[in-house]
Amino acid sequence: MVRAVLLDAEGTLFHIHPSVGGVYARVLRGFGIKVRPEEIEARFRGLWPALKRELTQFQPAPCLEFWRKAFLETVAPWLDGLPREEVFREAYEIFARPEAFRLAPGGLEALAFLKAQRVKLAMLSNWDDRLSRLVEASGVRPYFERVLAA
Repeated sequence: MVRAVLLDAEGTLFHIHPSVGGVYARVLRGFGIKVRPEEIEARFRGLWPALKRELTQFQPAPCLEFWRKAFLETVAPWLDGLPREEVFREAYEIFARPEAFRLAPGGLEALAFLKAQRVKLAMLSNWDDRLSRLVEASGVRPYFERVLAA
C-alpha cells in the first residue's frame, strides 16, 4: 500500500509552456520587441550546457543570479535600448505564474485520486521561492502536505 508520494515540479507536474523561448518572447513583446520564439529557444538551448556548468559559481544564492545571467545572455541580441533589469525581473517572475506552465496531462486527476486514497503528497524540487507561489496560483496546493524548494 502506498502511503506517500514525493513529486518533482518542472518536467513532472508542471511543463513550461510553450517553451523557454516562447515565454521569453512573450516578455520581450511586452516591451515592444517582436522576435520569433524559435530564435530565442535555439539560442537558449545553445547556451544551456555552458550555463549549467557555471551554476556552481552563483552559490550560496544561485537562482536569481543564475537566471539573470541565463536570461540576459539568451536575449542579448534583442535588448538594445531596453531597461535590462526591468525586462529580466518580468521574465524571472513569470515563472512563478501558471501562464508559463501547463499541468501534466492527467496530473490533476492523479493528484485528486491519490488524495482520495489518503496518500500523503509532497513536492520537492531544486527550485526557489517561486515554486510555492506557482503551486498556490495553479490551484494544486491543497493536494500537498508540503512543498519544498531546495
